[in-house]
Amino acid sequence: MQEFPKPQYIGWIIKENGIVFEDKVPLLSYRIDYDETKDDVLDEWADHIRKHYIRDEALEESISSLHLTKKEYLSSYEIPQKCHTMGPSTISAEWAEILVYDLIEYVLDYVALRGRHWNKPTPTSPVAGSDILGAKMKKETSSSDDELFIIEVKASLSKCDYNKLVKAELDSEDDTFRHSISLNFMRRKYLEAHEDVLMRLAERFQQKANMPYKIRYGAAAVVTQKEIKNKTITGINGSDLNIKVDDQIFLIHGDRLMNLAYNLYERIIK
Repeated sequence: MQEFPKPQYIGWIIKENGIVFEDKVPLLSYRIDYDETKDDVLDEWADHIRKHYIRDEALEESISSLHLTKKEYLSSYEIPQKCHTMGPSTISAEWAEILVYDLIEYVLDYVALRGRHWNKPTPTSPVAGSDILGAKMKKETSSSDDELFIIEVKASLSKCDYNKLVKAELDSEDDTFRHSISLNFMRRKYLEAHEDVLMRLAERFQQKANMPYKIRYGAAAVVTQKEIKNKTITGINGSDLNIKVDDQIFLIHGDRLMNLAYNLYERIIK
């Protein structure tokens, strides 16, 4: 998807080895080691986030037609801000989702089925369905080795709350039923946006009965925590989670993530 080239900030995502739950069950952990002095990287990151809400051509057309500045249009109609009712919680949730999109595409080599935040009625309107869909095709034509990765994301950007992992894992169980609706939702969005390659990809994964494929479920928590003490997620046993074979549990953490998210969303509209 040409609209989403790999942003420079991906270099700030550091994989951490040896992170475990209290009972030594392992999980995938990534630390965001960002640099607040790198304005060029942060500005690029902010514009990358903006494209998840409104595409370049749609933004230019809207500004021109309505005779508004970029800041006026985006803050009024597209981009949640902390001054909006429900703004902080929307920023927290959607920034975390976009972060996980980037993780699965640029770090784990899936095709992220982005676009679920396009054309929201208001900047803080919720989006139903599976949080993250990622796809991987082993061959140029459909095969039973193709894989759909479905991930539930929970965020706690103002404090460290490892229980978000538990909530994400529990909610991921509902994705058994939601992902088919989400795939159709995305297929229709790609059709409207003339994204033919992505439309056909979503369409392929809507046809499991005729063209079987593998499904993998994941749960991700994005929390504020500079370092994980003793490399252990305290208060949670991995064996208590309903982790099936091939399921994946992610933790993404960093220092003062709510401040970082606010900074990026303010940069979007400047």
